[in-house]
Amino acid sequence: MQFQSKKESAEIFSSLQKKHTNHPLGWFRLFDLKNKKRLLHQDHNLVVGLGRQYVAQKIVTSLSETPSGGYSLTELPTGCDNLRDYEITHYGFGGGGATIYSDPPDTYDLTGPDICDEYLSRPITFGVTSYFDDPQGYDELDDIHKSEYAVKPIAAGNNTYEYASKEYPTDDPTCEYYTQLSFTLFKEEGEFGCLEAGESVQVSEMGLYITDSVSSALLFARICFPPKFMEKEGQYGLEWFILC
Repeated sequence: MQFQSKKESAEIFSSLQKKHTNHPLGWFRLFDLKNKKRLLHQDHNLVVGLGRQYVAQKIVTSLSETPSGGYSLTELPTGCDNLRDYEITHYGFGGGGATIYSDPPDTYDLTGPDICDEYLSRPITFGVTSYFDDPQGYDELDDIHKSEYAVKPIAAGNNTYEYASKEYPTDDPTCEYYTQLSFTLFKEEGEFGCLEAGESVQVSEMGLYITDSVSSALLFARICFPPKFMEKEGQYGLEWFILC
């Protein structure tokens, strides 16, 4: 399922292309799907430092000698964790993306994201034992705000991802490559199972995670947005665009 037309998607990627530097750049759009797919917020995402290190490792590592006597790029610098077996596979929600004030009412300040972020500030658990944990190890004295089982597979539910081609015009010829990636991610109806019927939880941050094949999830990118109180029965969708 996608919420935007192909034309809207192309316009977003075109805008990102104009701002592109030498690192992955992204954009997100958050929708209330039970309210006529109403757009709630859109803004840039931030691929955090660990996420950029992950991308760098997928491209280049340090030197080792090959059997033929030449050199290949295979080894990592001393003290650098090996992330080459990780993939972007999971996402999570949290309530720590904004500080909310009562005076004046309904005001807030966003708390990030920051290049040094390594986890969600206040993760929200899905309560599904097959899901991964947010790396922070956060645990409030309630059933909903904790790192345990807070990182959901993109492959679960209605989530999708799509590669899209991007034209890079030159004088002659024009070339085209698959450098655009979009994720469609959901807070499904009935999720946040620790809530009672009719209850809601404040959500103001999301994360994309890289994971290994065992149980380790590490933050790749984080977004913060104005607080939204998501009901257990509510369904929300987020489109996350990344241009490499």
